[in-house]
Amino acid sequence: MSFASELDGLFIDAPCQEPTPTPLPDEATCDHPAGTQRIEAPTVFGGESSKTYLVTLRVRGIWEPTFIAGGEAPDPELPFKIGGDVAEGNAIDYQQYFITVSNPAETYWLNDYQYTAHDIHKADYEITIPVAGGADVTVVMNDGNEREISNYPEEIFDDMPPYDQAPTKGQLLQLEVVSVTEQ
Repeated sequence: MSFASELDGLFIDAPCQEPTPTPLPDEATCDHPAGTQRIEAPTVFGGESSKTYLVTLRVRGIWEPTFIAGGEAPDPELPFKIGGDVAEGNAIDYQQYFITVSNPAETYWLNDYQYTAHDIHKADYEITIPVAGGADVTVVMNDGNEREISNYPEEIFDDMPPYDQAPTKGQLLQLEVVSVTEQ
């Protein structure tokens, strides 16, 4: 578990620029504050460089849907995809949440719902990804434009301060490390 300590509790907050009016579902966008259109959280995975570890993560997000073309969807019930890329067209204007690993090199998409719309999803699921000792692991929120879908349904996680009391108007991602084992 200590190899993945920088991932445990990693939190990305994609807030709305204030003041943000309470939007209606058909007008459910808000602007990103300056400098938050792309947020990266780089980490270096611990462990021995000659070993690969299976890292099980609990993924929790309140986010908009995106469309990833190609890649592999190991569980069609989850918005999780291995590999692929942002679909052409308007999908580039929607936020993508993903993890890149340098070794073995791969991109893991976390909010692939195979459509784009002014919707908000509340997701809570587990994934397992391979990570070599010493690999660079970067968690990213990227938006192709200056707006995001706001959290108009006012989703919250009951045990995620400060969002257990009042919902964010923007979007968020939190990772928790469940386990780390040698592959």
